[in-house]
Amino acid sequence: LMLRAILKNNPELIKPISHLKAINSASFWFICNKKHRVLVCWRFINELGLMDGRMDCMENSAYDIQRMFIDTLSMEKLLLLSPGPIQSVAHLRKRHQRAIDEVNRHKISELEKSKDFPLSPVPAPLPSEDFEIYPLDSPLKLYKEAQEQHNCVFGCYKDKIMESGGCVYIYSMKKPERATVKIVFDYVNRCFLPDEVKGPFNKPVAVGTIIKINDWLSSMWKKPEVKTFYDENSPDKVLPAFPGIIPKPEDRFHIGQINNLKDLILIMRHFNVPTEEDLLLPVEEGSAFAFVMDAPEKVLVFIRKDKGGTFSYRAFKQFRYMTLKHETECRLEEWMEGARIRNLEICDPNQMDFGFAEYPPNLSLGNFIPSPIHQAGGF
Repeated sequence: LMLRAILKNNPELIKPISHLKAINSASFWFICNKKHRVLVCWRFINELGLMDGRMDCMENSAYDIQRMFIDTLSMEKLLLLSPGPIQSVAHLRKRHQRAIDEVNRHKISELEKSKDFPLSPVPAPLPSEDFEIYPLDSPLKLYKEAQEQHNCVFGCYKDKIMESGGCVYIYSMKKPERATVKIVFDYVNRCFLPDEVKGPFNKPVAVGTIIKINDWLSSMWKKPEVKTFYDENSPDKVLPAFPGIIPKPEDRFHIGQINNLKDLILIMRHFNVPTEEDLLLPVEEGSAFAFVMDAPEKVLVFIRKDKGGTFSYRAFKQFRYMTLKHETECRLEEWMEGARIRNLEICDPNQMDFGFAEYPPNLSLGNFIPSPIHQAGGF
């Protein structure tokens, strides 16, 4: 639906898009975003579309290249460079490395050294034989990490750390392997999660390393106590139908509405979501609607009907310390555009969102499986 609207408003794109051999979520992002599309050539978009579009791909994924593009622009802006459009993926890699070298070549100023970072949000555990990690709680430490690891954390994240008030933070890992770890705060589940984990020169790290980081972060999270208003013995009720557009099932995008109250309660318990009145009462009244997504991943979502025919949403993942896959976000953005759903503005930490879902008639609780632990793109 988004692509159709773009081609209708920009007929000059029909010919170049028709020559693309494949389109994935990352290449689609460039097609939709005119601001960034003019900064790359169609050869680059074509190469991107042929790459693996999954976020859980360890290296050389389209998501990895998209993140590299954003970081490269950030560093080139810092360096006051305007080198022209990116010709290919190989060209982007060269520009990214050149920007890293140029940023890290500059010595940190006394003014930057004197700036204060927020306190580290997650305490580092005592060093052990198999896990050792430290917060980079000053600009100087972040600068030295960028020098040692040959990455762009100082050029790209120095200001973001200060502006976020500690909701974005960088750690230096020594064991089980040398790596730079970026964590971000998940407002839905009130916990921190790993966003980027990379070794020297942005090399990927082992899956076991990601698991240890997840274990460390999840051990710091305490589930809030919430009073339960509904249980399995509550009377069943047919829930109102969603008034927007629901996409038809596809191989990579499968959603379905939850049609009755008892199914909703069971699924909420499966996702460890408290069956509280604030969530369930609007669904009963028809001012909100519940869905479960089966592909690209398992997510429970509550969509609320707002004024003006728009919709907002809150989402819950089965593993609460993990973010949505990039492919999922892009699929949901396409759906939002078609169903006139918009992201909920962040006015309260409890109302920040990250995913959607549905409940097809043939989907049972037994089909829910753990999502794979994934590794995000490079610094």
